[in-house]
Amino acid sequence: MFDVEQFISDCRLAANASDPAIAKGNLSQLMETAFKNADVVRDNMPIIDEDEKLLYADDTITIFYCGFGHNVIIPPHDHQCDVIIGVYDGI
Repeated sequence: MFDVEQFISDCRLAANASDPAIAKGNLSQLMETAFKNADVVRDNMPIIDEDEKLLYADDTITIFYCGFGHNVIIPPHDHQCDVIIGVYDGI
């Protein structure tokens, strides 16, 4: 089962590695594992009635929920930082 609070806690722990490359690898693995079964994530995410919501932020990691309606296209863009994106619904 997917639990967003546990996921945030796991991400915080993964991001706190002393070596940034290890932290990035930890987070990539965590995201790959968590989003491997998108149906489980979708079925267990809380309802968020905003297009974008900050779930957590500190000096090491920022976690956002982003959700957009049908036919919304976000063009390619540069976040100017390392980003790992998990998609559990849509494309």
